[in-house]
Amino acid sequence: MPKLASTLLLLSASSLSLSSALLGQATRLYTEAFTQGVMCYDQARERLVFALPSRHLWEWDGQTWAMSPVQLPQGAQHATFDAFRRRVYFVAGQSLYEYDGHSVTGTPLPPAPYAMPVTNLISEYQRGKLLLLRTEGLVTIGAYEFDGVAWQQVSAPPVGRAALRAAYDGLRDRVVLMTAVPGISPADETWEWDGTQWSMRLAGVSQYAPIAFDPVLGQVISSGSPTKVWNGVVWTPLASGITPPTSLVTFGADPGRGRLWAYSNQGSSESIWAWDGVAWAEMPMAPHPLFAPRVSAYDDVRDRVMLLGTRRVEWDGSAWRDLAAGGPGNLELPAGAFDRARGKLVLFGGSTGTGLYSPDTWTYGATGWSLASSSGPTGRTNSAMAYDSQRARVVMVGGTAAFTYLADHWEWDGVSWSQVSANVPMGPDAGNLGYDEGRARMVFVNLGGHTWEYDGIGWQFVATGGPRTRFAYDPARLRLQGNANGQRLEWDGVAWTQRFAASGELILDTRRGAMLTYGPGSFTGEFAALARTDDYGSPCGGSATATSLVAFGSARPGNGAFHLDLRADAVQSPTLLGFAFAQANVAVGHGCTALLQGAFASALRFTSGDGFAEFPVALPNDLSLRGIVFHAQGGVLDPASPGGFALTQGLSVTIGD
Repeated sequence: MPKLASTLLLLSASSLSLSSALLGQATRLYTEAFTQGVMCYDQARERLVFALPSRHLWEWDGQTWAMSPVQLPQGAQHATFDAFRRRVYFVAGQSLYEYDGHSVTGTPLPPAPYAMPVTNLISEYQRGKLLLLRTEGLVTIGAYEFDGVAWQQVSAPPVGRAALRAAYDGLRDRVVLMTAVPGISPADETWEWDGTQWSMRLAGVSQYAPIAFDPVLGQVISSGSPTKVWNGVVWTPLASGITPPTSLVTFGADPGRGRLWAYSNQGSSESIWAWDGVAWAEMPMAPHPLFAPRVSAYDDVRDRVMLLGTRRVEWDGSAWRDLAAGGPGNLELPAGAFDRARGKLVLFGGSTGTGLYSPDTWTYGATGWSLASSSGPTGRTNSAMAYDSQRARVVMVGGTAAFTYLADHWEWDGVSWSQVSANVPMGPDAGNLGYDEGRARMVFVNLGGHTWEYDGIGWQFVATGGPRTRFAYDPARLRLQGNANGQRLEWDGVAWTQRFAASGELILDTRRGAMLTYGPGSFTGEFAALARTDDYGSPCGGSATATSLVAFGSARPGNGAFHLDLRADAVQSPTLLGFAFAQANVAVGHGCTALLQGAFASALRFTSGDGFAEFPVALPNDLSLRGIVFHAQGGVLDPASPGGFALTQGLSVTIGD
């Protein structure tokens, strides 16, 4: 939205920047692993929606992932999109939750004989029902239908069946159910439910794999290897260009784009796949890449966090993306640090895995990879590397080659390496290196936890008990910090002290002065000024839907994917979104209230066939915008509402990190 962006830029000089005004820091969750999450596709809002054990809801809008401001009251076991009510539904604990993108409402499930049964929730949208299938014993399945008001128990498959995989065939108006009969091989059976009774269609065929309705083929498919299609009589293999992982666990149909989305959780890897009726292909990167990075760095020129290991990815503030192609091959245990004077990541050494050690120095920046040098230090792995901002040098110490520890000190000036003749008293040992900005000291901690410092002249032993992970300098605390044994430790030049329980790879965001932590389950940041959105006032109009306004993503400077989403009863109807720097409370009739004072910008859109409109609000990458608060409210022409229009609640947006 150029008009809003220019307005914010004009006011940035006098904005209430919080970057130095607030004391203390708060933590923002940027991404988290989707392990044990459940997924469906919201066809009304055109989003992939994930519910995680943390109760967080994450959405993919085709460009980026963002965490919903709404949380489920408890972790979900199943998710589905109801094409009849145009809502997402979750089974969580003993409740059914409806989610419209702005809020969740709960309805109790029928009483269960025991806690946390295995469940499937299927939208029988041709009949306007939700079908709940769940295990109610080792070989007993219970079946219940929900009409939007109440549950009714219906007939279930005969006793003696276990395990559930189900999908709704929207063309044939049938629920297809895969069960297994213990003690029989092959144990798989294919059943169908027509809304009145169950019929077994196929037995004795090994076919137990996740199934879903393919909106392109118009048939239920099985995601096993090979992919098969069900015609109501038999499962028939299809020729598929790519076979998906066998660990596909949850699906979501996207009829508008002719895709079937699938999520895979295979060991330490997570991936999202799409089926187009012909072949499977891996699609958007999961929001939290799962791997142990060997090199982590922050590029303050491009405003990127980079992680390199078995994968090479970077975080641009909105999404994780692969680094540009090229550069060194698949190297094990290289050393790396960001050279702030030259604005490039420096990567040295590493092993090819065949007993060969690379002597090459590579750099990575705005133009991609470049081979900077092939001379200087001998090839090695496990070197310790950090950037010395006072002397504008990348410093590298030690490493290993052919099972031998090296004891040497090298420095990179952007053109070549120079060996430093200073005594290296820590001897041949592996460890980690960090730079204490406040005290202008290189700090090295070996595998024994012994701490050494380099002042530009020589190394000195100073303490014991240091962390054995890589370090980052925290400018808010003026301390070098590291994580070890589940604790955050910090260095004051004399001793390491514990602060709080923490884990993960520490990275300093030098532009914002913020500490970032990448761990096996989450990526977080510690900031002085957090971006936030808050509802105020009340909506009016609408009969089935409370007209609402929701922010997608964080109101972070540089987030070009930030947008506001409006939902209403009115479909394919003009809607106006207004912006102001002050709130109001003015009755405009028919129970509606204008919540903006002195609107400075507006945008016009038409709602979709589901009453949904998206308003892009691209935020410039200008840190002086932090602290600015603006307000928004939407209005939509709605003949069914009193007065012929409906208004959303107000939404206050605070620009921050």
